Amino acid sequence: DNITQWDIDDISLALESTGGTIAVAPTSFQFPDQQILKTSAPQVFTIQNTGDDPLLLSPAQIRIEAQGAQTVPFSIMTYNIWFDSQNWPARFNYMLSEIRQVNPDVICLQEVIQRPNLPNQAASMADSLGYHYVFSSRDAEGAPTRFGNAILSRYPIVEDNWVALQPLNDFRTAIHAQIEVGGNTIDIYNTHLHNTAVNKHIRIQQIEHLKDFIADTRAGGLMFLCGDFNANPNWEEMSLVYEDFTDVYPLFHANHLDPVHGTLNYHLDHQQRRIDYIFFGKDGASHLQPLNAAIFLDQQSPAGIWGSDHFAVRAAFSMLSDADDFILENIPAEVVLLPSQTAEVQLRFAPNTVGLKEVFLVVDTLKTPVSGMAFDARILSFPWFEDFDGLANGQLRQGWSSTHPNWGAFNANGAGGGAPEMNFWWQPVATGEFRLSTPEILTMGLDSMRFAFKHRVRDFGAPGPFSLKVLAISDGTENIIEEWVDPGNINATEYVTVLYKGQHGIGGETLQLAWVFEGTTSDITQWDIDDISLQALAALDVSPGTTDFGTVVLEETSDPAVFNIRNAGGDTLLILPGDIQISGPDAASFLLENIEQPAVLAAGEQVSITVSFAPVTEGLHEATLEVKHWSIALSGEGFDPNITALPWIERFDGLAGGGLPVGWRADAVNWGAFNSNIAGGTAPEMVFWWQPESQGVFPLLSPKVQTGDLDSLQFSFKYRVRNFGA
Repeated sequence: DNITQWDIDDISLALESTGGTIAVAPTSFQFPDQQILKTSAPQVFTIQNTGDDPLLLSPAQIRIEAQGAQTVPFSIMTYNIWFDSQNWPARFNYMLSEIRQVNPDVICLQEVIQRPNLPNQAASMADSLGYHYVFSSRDAEGAPTRFGNAILSRYPIVEDNWVALQPLNDFRTAIHAQIEVGGNTIDIYNTHLHNTAVNKHIRIQQIEHLKDFIADTRAGGLMFLCGDFNANPNWEEMSLVYEDFTDVYPLFHANHLDPVHGTLNYHLDHQQRRIDYIFFGKDGASHLQPLNAAIFLDQQSPAGIWGSDHFAVRAAFSMLSDADDFILENIPAEVVLLPSQTAEVQLRFAPNTVGLKEVFLVVDTLKTPVSGMAFDARILSFPWFEDFDGLANGQLRQGWSSTHPNWGAFNANGAGGGAPEMNFWWQPVATGEFRLSTPEILTMGLDSMRFAFKHRVRDFGAPGPFSLKVLAISDGTENIIEEWVDPGNINATEYVTVLYKGQHGIGGETLQLAWVFEGTTSDITQWDIDDISLQALAALDVSPGTTDFGTVVLEETSDPAVFNIRNAGGDTLLILPGDIQISGPDAASFLLENIEQPAVLAAGEQVSITVSFAPVTEGLHEATLEVKHWSIALSGEGFDPNITALPWIERFDGLAGGGLPVGWRADAVNWGAFNSNIAGGTAPEMVFWWQPESQGVFPLLSPKVQTGDLDSLQFSFKYRVRNFGA
């Protein structure tokens, strides 16, 4: 009774691993050149215990590590902080607490100000977070008040500069900071564009100047562009940005144009519009994996404080290194290696982008260099022509493959082209299927192609049987283009045919052409092939593929829907006015504005038509727009908005982001529904907004009210007016 209890648990004994007792064979390895987006055969690496003691080897000790830039996480945010409006100290403390939770690597700020009695807001935030920062302003450095943009970074800023954007009388800037993260060079750009909605020409000029600034200052690696663009994603000027950049937010929010995704703080009398962006450069996108994107700082603090009149946007990424181009098949569990015993792992080369990829296979502390050259031999454009020039001594063009060494380039012109040519030779003698295959051919969007090649057959061998085939292999399905069975000699000739979508797989995700000898090779002398060509023929494409006009008031006409008729192939495509029509029981409810003259479309060219919905009866209307063999479903709902029953009340329920109830009319976009309740009712409510700036009379008209024989009505509405203007 001198003790109550003694508890014991989790007893373990582990053998220590030391790098000095490990050897890896081979001591280095270079993979054969590899087509991107394909995976190589595995390479085995043998790990041996070369010491005198047992060695514990665990999967965690074995990994792939890039020789250069590493795979690292990266996060970024953008925020218009509304300079020092309202209660800046309270707003600053609130936004700091929220930003610390998100913990971004880079922060892009707009509307940053400093005054004689207020330190630079970006400097204050950087000091509070322990970040580096740069600031740009059109105001002189010594001016008592300066207003502009800033970039804050957890990492040291290697280089920075800024530019005053054209037109100079708008006082807008773009700022640039370059940082290094895990060996990755990253260029960050931040801007704040012109604010008046109708002045898109100013934003167009600013975006064009911004793109020139980026081209002159970027290092050529990864690139991000952030800021307040004062433009919705689908406005014309934003198409200039989307040419070179990807908007990360829509990657995670399919309905990103919905007002619910607006970044303006509608609680502070703004419309719900998405105007704050995080973009990444398209040319570095293959080394960047977006992980998430979201709006935050979109709620009040517990004390009722809003961070700004904008919401913040954040995004997270993984920056990919060469290590992501290799696949490790590790040991499945811990293993004890006695002296001289071995274990095996396998590596596969699976590159995502072209170029030299260099990594280490790390086993404990021992690093084994591994490399591989990635190429892209896919056939991406047409016309395509292959004459095998520059090949000799049995070589194949990079990206081509053969099942046997009987296939290879030969310095002759027996097929009728110029030397060299591709040759199937009877030696070494074997029996089976002997295949020569092209790289992948991308034919998406096409429906027919002209295919030709020159060939010759010399058959001095024993009688067959043997066959020669030409195949189109689409998405794993083999389609015979042509077959010759025991053809004897074929003199030099050109084979020409047309490949089709349904018959040969044109338009599928993958296509390969293959030349196949099947039989015993001593039954033939040789098969010579040269001057292969593929030409895309005309291919009709009509977009969009369907259109719903929604609800339209009776005897009114909807906005026209534009349909683009395009030649997605090659050659020329003839479209006649008679090729386009609207059919179906409700065809009369849809108005076609057709082409007036025949259209001859070269490859990639298009012509546009419009269709409008003009219902005369209530209910669902359906019809079909026919363009040659294409059929596009059209639909719309006819609606009678006249108010025939009293009492009547309109609360604007279900509207947001600038809409009007069906049957209401306003001739200016200044009128629209808004998700607020400051008129005294419940959200949403109808708002007349001062932007875009204009002069005149701006009526908002309800539907017609049928009052019959009544001589008086009680009319009421709730309203509020705010006038901070001139």
